[in-house]
Amino acid sequence: MRHLLNFFADIRLTVVLLGMSILLIFFGTLDQTNIGIKGALRKYFEENPTWRNDSTDQIEKRFHIALWQYPEEWPYGTNMVLALKKDDPNAGKRDLDLKELKKSNYSFVGYNDNTFYDQARKVYSDAELEGPDLKFGSLTAIKNSILSGDVGSYRVAVLPSSTVEKEPDLATSSIKGVSSLNLHFIKVPLLGGYILGPLLFINLLAAHFVRFKLSWKKAGVFIIHIGLLLMLLSELVTDLTDRESLMVIEEGESATYSTDFDKNELVILDRSNPKVDTLLSIPTEWIENEGTIDVSTISGDFPFTLETEIYYPNTKFEIKEPDGDLTGYPINIAGRTMEVLAEETDKTADPQQINFVSAKVTLRSGDKSYGPFFVSNRFEFFEDFNKHTFVHGERDFAITLQRTRYNYDFKVRLDDFRFLRYPGTEKAKDFTSDVTLIKADGNEEEKRVYMNHPLIFEGSTFFQSGWNEETEKGTRMQVVQNPGKLLPYWGVAIVGVGLMVQFGMHLGRFTKRRGRDSRKANQT
Repeated sequence: MRHLLNFFADIRLTVVLLGMSILLIFFGTLDQTNIGIKGALRKYFEENPTWRNDSTDQIEKRFHIALWQYPEEWPYGTNMVLALKKDDPNAGKRDLDLKELKKSNYSFVGYNDNTFYDQARKVYSDAELEGPDLKFGSLTAIKNSILSGDVGSYRVAVLPSSTVEKEPDLATSSIKGVSSLNLHFIKVPLLGGYILGPLLFINLLAAHFVRFKLSWKKAGVFIIHIGLLLMLLSELVTDLTDRESLMVIEEGESATYSTDFDKNELVILDRSNPKVDTLLSIPTEWIENEGTIDVSTISGDFPFTLETEIYYPNTKFEIKEPDGDLTGYPINIAGRTMEVLAEETDKTADPQQINFVSAKVTLRSGDKSYGPFFVSNRFEFFEDFNKHTFVHGERDFAITLQRTRYNYDFKVRLDDFRFLRYPGTEKAKDFTSDVTLIKADGNEEEKRVYMNHPLIFEGSTFFQSGWNEETEKGTRMQVVQNPGKLLPYWGVAIVGVGLMVQFGMHLGRFTKRRGRDSRKANQT
C-alpha cells in the first residue's frame, strides 16, 4: 500500500500528467475545426470510460483513449484522385494528364465550395485549367452527374480518395503531378479528460500524505492545493449536472418546458384520460443497441415490450407523397399519408445543425403487436405532424420520438419581443424579450431579458439567444442549469488567498531577515 501511495504522490507523475493534459488541450483545440466545440469536448474531455466491449477496435472507447488523426483537410491529408465511371476507358489508369483529358471532350464536375476546395483548385491550377465546368452542392449530385455522362462526353471529378472509396459505382485514376504522400495514417493516442482529471486529483491528494508535512510555513501551499482540488472537482460536478436547453415562445403564448440541444427521448403517451395525458419517456441511449426493453418494468401503466429494429443516430430524409405502393415508411401530416425514405448519415457535432435521430420500433403485449412505427425527432418540426397511434385494451396510445423535454412548474409568457437591425443591413442586433413569469402559486412577475441580462429563477438561467426570423415575433431563450456554477469561483478565490498567504509569509520572513542584517551592520 505504501508503494502505491508513493507512486501516486511522485512529482514525476505530476509532470507527466500535466504534460499529457497540455497535449490533450492542444489536439482537442485542433480538432474543433473538424468536429466543432461540442464534438471536441465530447471526444476528448467528456466521454465516460466504458468496459463493456472487449473488441480490440473499441480500445479507445473502453479506456477513453481519445485518438487524434491527421486531418484529411490538411496538406497531404488525402490523395486527390480522378473519379470516373467504371466503364470509362481511363478508369484505373495512372498519371492521367487533365489538360489532355480536357482536349478529349471530357467535362470536369466539382463542388461550388467544399472542405477540399483548396486541394482541388491546386490540382486544376497545376494542369493549367480554370476548374470544374459544372459545379454542384453535394457529393450525391456530383456522383449522379458523373454517371450520367455518355460515351464521347464522359464526366469526371477531382475528389479526395477517401470520398470516392465510399462510392462503389465510381472508379479512380491517379493524376499526373499529384503527390501520393498521405499523412492521414498519423494517429496520436491521448488519455481523455475522465482519466487525466481523476489521476491529477489523486496525485495531488496523495502528495499531501507523502511529501507534505503539516507546518505553518506551508499553510499557503495547503490552501492553494485545496483550491486546485476544488477546481478539479467543480469540473466533474459541472459535467455531470449541468444542462442546456432551448425555450421557444411566440408573442402572447406561454411555455412550460424547454428542449435539450442534444438528448432525445422515445415517448409513449396514454391518451385515455380526456383531461391529461400519461407520459412515459425512454432515453434514446437505451434503444441505441437495437434490442428489447420491457417497458412495464419502468411503469406498470404501459404493459409493453419495446423492440428496436433500426436505429439511426443521424438520418437523411426524403419525404414525399406516395405514388403507388409504399417503398418507405408511412407518416401522417395534416391528415394525409406521406412516405418517408430514410438512410443513415454521419453524426454531426456542428452546433448549428441537428442530429435527426430515428428508429423503427414495435410494441408487443402478450400475443398482440403494434407497429412497426418509424419515429424521428425530425417530425416535430412539422407543425401538422400527427403521432403514430394505436389502441390497446380500450386505451388510446401514441408514440413519438422527440428532443428531450424539461418541464417546469412555472410558466414564461412572452408579452413583447423586439430587436434592432444594424444600419443598412438585415442583420439583427439587441434582442429584447419582455416576459411575465407565472409562478406555481399564481403570482406573476414581469421581467426583461436581453443581452447579458438573463432571467434567473429556481436554479434556471434564461439567456436571450435568438428569434423567429419568419414571424419576427418569437423569442429563443437558452436555458442553463448548473448546480455547481459557484464551485470554480470558490476554487479560484481559495487559490488567490493561498497565494497571498504564501507570498505574504515569504515577504514577512524576508523583511525580518533584512532587518536583522541591517542591525548587525550598524552594530559593527
